[in-house]
Amino acid sequence: MENRKKYLLRDSLSEEYRLRIETIQNMVRPLLARTTNVNPTFTEHTLEHSLSVENLYGICFNETLSILNDDEKFLLIVATLVHDIGMVGNSRFIDDAGYGEKIRSSHNQRSGDFIDEFKRDLGLDMKEANAIKRIACSHRVVPLDSLDECEAYGQGGNIRIKLLSALIRLADELDFLEERAPYLVKEFLGISNESLIHHERHEVMTGINRYNNSINIKAVAYNHELENAINEMYEEILKKHLQVKQILKDNDINIDDIKINIDVSQVIKEELLIFMAQNDSVTEAMIYEHFSNKREEIDVDAAISELQSRKYIIYEREKGVYIINRNINSFRELINLFIGSHLELEFTKSVYVNACLNEHFMIYVNENFGVLYDEGDKDDRIEVLTHFPTSLKYFMDERNTPYEFGNADRRVTLDYGLLHAFSIDVLKYPNELTEDTFYAVQSIERSLSENSLNFFKLMESMSKVKKKTIKRVL
Repeated sequence: MENRKKYLLRDSLSEEYRLRIETIQNMVRPLLARTTNVNPTFTEHTLEHSLSVENLYGICFNETLSILNDDEKFLLIVATLVHDIGMVGNSRFIDDAGYGEKIRSSHNQRSGDFIDEFKRDLGLDMKEANAIKRIACSHRVVPLDSLDECEAYGQGGNIRIKLLSALIRLADELDFLEERAPYLVKEFLGISNESLIHHERHEVMTGINRYNNSINIKAVAYNHELENAINEMYEEILKKHLQVKQILKDNDINIDDIKINIDVSQVIKEELLIFMAQNDSVTEAMIYEHFSNKREEIDVDAAISELQSRKYIIYEREKGVYIINRNINSFRELINLFIGSHLELEFTKSVYVNACLNEHFMIYVNENFGVLYDEGDKDDRIEVLTHFPTSLKYFMDERNTPYEFGNADRRVTLDYGLLHAFSIDVLKYPNELTEDTFYAVQSIERSLSENSLNFFKLMESMSKVKKKTIKRVL
């Protein structure tokens, strides 16, 4: 991404300043490559991040090209290059308990310590180092009102530390695109669920620009969790904007608003499907009432249209109602969509799932497991399937019945799988273990006790026959 960026602020400086910046950049590059040495699951704070922040000065705060003097431009760019260098941990303490959190919470001050210690190595004199340290430290936490509006700098010069600190604080928050959390890094490191959403929200932030006095952000939310994570990020951006807005305005940089446009079409489709799943059928009026004050009507219309065209939902014109398609393939696709999401339990317990299971259960288990259940056995298994999502996922996953055994009764395979999945879900959803589900599980356990031995004897016999057949062939 670096080669596509335009560093307008840097390009406006003299060659002498640019060479100094490039020298410092090359010196800090190896250190910045180690900003995740203590917290490997954190998003990137590398040189590429620093350069992205620098690039944003020209995109979102283009007034800086004419408003800032050359000293201010130089100080701001160098502070931007080193502002996260404090994220690099010291190898002597890297295994200490709590060191990772200490690094994260104090990294802005540690960046200042780095400038103090290595200013001569970076080719900075005392006044430059002092100014850069304060700007870098102020990219977070430091109260901006504690900084001077304007102060003397060198012989006859002046710099606006508060303005420069406001610029780096907001620009740093606005660097949220995908390169902050590369997909390959996430996959290779096996990021924990706790950190995963912080990576994934960067993956779906797709653009940022400035139009007139507004900064505009574009994102795509593929599920409800991502929508919430994006909105949390946006709230943090708005907080930073509120902190710096007046400072920028006082210096003729007018950012009146920061707007976000989140494509939530996938989320609305899921919300519509779960609403319909919880009802036997719905009218158009019921749909609009459900989404009133939550979603734009035009977006709901688009969701209805797409789901109809994909045959997920059907409009029964005679009755004037929408229903979800209950054929076995649609049922399986919706299971794959919802199981594993925050809506999995609502979906599993829905009217739709119950209706589909009652419609397809007997034929499905006969074709896939060679079983002919009576009504009581069927009801016991549906009782489990409509309360425990993992059981439902297992039941409808064709990969769990890969072998061709003709008409051999394989209810043992089915029931062991259901109970294994149940044992996983009951820890997650203990309230679903009601009196009815408990008795259903007991019934399945009794069935296993009665049928397991015969099933395993059958498998043993088949194995012997197979071995004899192989010997004859040889």
